[in-house]
Parts: sequence; structure tokens; C-alpha cells
Amino acid sequence: MPRRTYNIAMVSDFFFPQPGGVESHIYQLATKLVDRGHKVVVITHAYPDRKGIRYLTNGIKVYHVPFAIIYRSATFPTVFSFFPMFRNIMIREQIDIVHGHASLSSLCHEALLHGRSMGLRTVFTDHSLFGFAEAGSILTNKLLKFILSDVDHVICVSHTSKENTVLRAALDPVMVSVIPNAVVILENHPNTRFIIAGSGPKSIDLEQMIEQNVLQDKVEMLGSVRHEQVRDVMVRGHIYLHPSLTEAFGTVLVEAASCGLYVVCTAVGGIPEVLPGHMTVFAKPEEDDLVVATGKAISALRANKVRTEKFHDQVKAMYSWDNIAKRTERVYKGIMGDITEAEFYGYDVGNTAAWNGESHSGVRSFALIDRLKRYYGCGVWAGKLFCLCAVIDYLLFVFCEWFWPRDGIDIAREWPRKIYHSDDDD
Repeated sequence: MPRRTYNIAMVSDFFFPQPGGVESHIYQLATKLVDRGHKVVVITHAYPDRKGIRYLTNGIKVYHVPFAIIYRSATFPTVFSFFPMFRNIMIREQIDIVHGHASLSSLCHEALLHGRSMGLRTVFTDHSLFGFAEAGSILTNKLLKFILSDVDHVICVSHTSKENTVLRAALDPVMVSVIPNAVVILENHPNTRFIIAGSGPKSIDLEQMIEQNVLQDKVEMLGSVRHEQVRDVMVRGHIYLHPSLTEAFGTVLVEAASCGLYVVCTAVGGIPEVLPGHMTVFAKPEEDDLVVATGKAISALRANKVRTEKFHDQVKAMYSWDNIAKRTERVYKGIMGDITEAEFYGYDVGNTAAWNGESHSGVRSFALIDRLKRYYGCGVWAGKLFCLCAVIDYLLFVFCEWFWPRDGIDIAREWPRKIYHSDDDD
């Protein structure tokens, strides 16, 4: 029997040319899925110098849709106005699976809602950790609960991220898979030099601090660095300092270790899951403890107690985009019903709470009444609002089917697919 391939739409506000962890994750995953014979298109917002359709490596097609950006590259929520354009793209590209990325992406949430209304399978990947008390987190979590109550499967980048997402969106854990991505030191180590890459709201404070302490010869600020230049910056150093307050995974930690850097990082979120102990020195998310941890790392390197030259081969064996693509493909097979429920979940989940009483092969029903049942359970008032949104979305879909018939939409020509050969496709 020939191996089945899928047409996949990756949807997120966060994609190239803007650099970042989510952006890199989508690109690398898309590239490897194409290598495995699948078709991948990316849908993101337009940039001043990048609009319309672009092609990337391997024939990955990127749709830059014209929506306004309101905050940190996230588009203004339109709820329904994106649907006609989204439907057109789905039909043109003959999409089977909609894969959304990032909790703060408006395009992602809207695409997952519209995808379900169109009868498409949906997957969501969460890349971040969020709290439960701040106003922003409360609103984000409520929106996430609405959207994820009807998706087919959820992927998180660490076990800590999974726990966070399950709690925030009130998910059954069986639906979620894990597929892994201070200058005071100078007083004790006068020969230490710092290279600071990146830009942000704290860059002005750093520049002022450098001037006040006359540290221009010891601290180099590079500003924004393009993704393809990250490796050239990292190999200039010996230690990578990562003082995060929260982090779901931290792809940059893997990149740093792969470049042969000893990693000093805070033991928060999913960071302790990323690298083995001999590659890292952990610290509490406090200034004094970060100073102590960095001092330990400097002393260990000077005493030749750490063999950083071996890090690259070790990381290469632990993290592989080929492996991530294969595991993501397995999720696609599960939601499409191409593998059995027992193969996908490890046991029979047909009658568990995850499916709200639906007894079938573990693949969620597209019936509107079943979808409304799932939305209604999202809260006394929110559940009714979510049901109303779902009904309006479905009626808009019916209107589009009548007003813009499918047979009037041209099907896009496909980039020649790669033929994937492997002894362990399953």
C-alpha cells in the first residue's frame, strides 16, 4: 500500500522574515515535512517589503495576508473577516490539515476555528508558558480554551509546557503530545568579555549601564541579528548566558550547545528538560545566583573540566528535525484516522471524556451539534458566546460555499513532491 502524504497549512503571525524561535520552528518543521513527501504552505501576515505569495526552500509557499499588526507582530483579531480569504487558500491548495502555532497569534486561532467549520483536521502547537492571574493571561487562556476545545490534537514543546497548556485550556492530557525545540561578574573575572545580541525595550538601559560603568571595552552590543548570522556570533564565545524568567523550551539553548558553548541558565519552565547536566549550570532566577552560576562556569572552563568540543555531536544525536517531523507526521496520521486509536494513544480512548461521549475511532466529529456541545462546556457565559461564534462561522462558511462556488476557484499547481524512502515510516 503506498504511503499517504498530506497537504498541510502552517498558520501563525510569527514567521520569517521576522527572526525568532517560533519562526524557526515552523520553517524547520515545514522543510523536513516536505522532505518526507508532504506539501506545506505557510500563512502569515504581510510585511512592508513582503506581500502576496513567496516561495522558500523546497518549494514551501508562503501566503502573506494583508492584516494590520497591533502588537509584537500579532495581527488585529478579525474573527470572521479572514474566513473568505482563508477558505480560498484552503481550496486552492487542497489542504487536509491546518496546523496553528503560538497562543498569541490571532491568525492561528482564527484558522483553527475556520478549519473546523470547513471540515478540516486541526493541530495546535503551543510554544510558550502563561500564568493564571494577570488580566492578559486570563483572557488568553479563555480564548485558548475556546479554540482548543474543538481541535483534533495539541503539541507542546516540553512536559512543563504540556502541564501548563492542559491546565490553561482544561484539556484531557491524552489529547496533548510532547515533541521537543548581569555584568557584576566582571569584578571577580576581569578578563571576561560580553557579547550581547538582540534588541528590545531593555537595550537602552543596558547602553546607559555600560556608559555609566565605562565598560565599552568589555561589553559589545550587536543589536538585532539575522537568524543565519546566529551561529557566527555564538562561536565567538565560550559561555551562553540565558537568564529567562519563564520559558517553555528554549531553542536557543540547543543552538548554543551545538555551537560548543557552556550554558548558564535559570531553572524555570521547561528549561531543565532541554539539555543534560554536563552542558549546563543552573541558577535561580535571581541576580546573585546568576552571578555565582556564571562564575562556576568560568572556573570549570578554565580548569578544563568541561569538554565543550563534544557538545555538537551530542546535541545532534539528541535533537533532530527529521525526528521531530516524523513524530509530527504521526500526529497527523492519528487525527486523519490513518493509524488505529491504540497505535496513536497507546490505549483505547474512544469512550473517554476527551471525546465528550463520541464513540468512534478517536477522530473528532465535524457535526455542528457535537462541536457546539464542546464549546458549551467552556463556561456559563463564555460557552454560550463561543457557541454563537461557531454558529456564525458555520453560516458564513455556508454563504461562501453558495456565493463563491468551489468549482470557480482555481487549484494551484503543486511543486514537484519528493519521494521519501525509509525503512521505518511508521
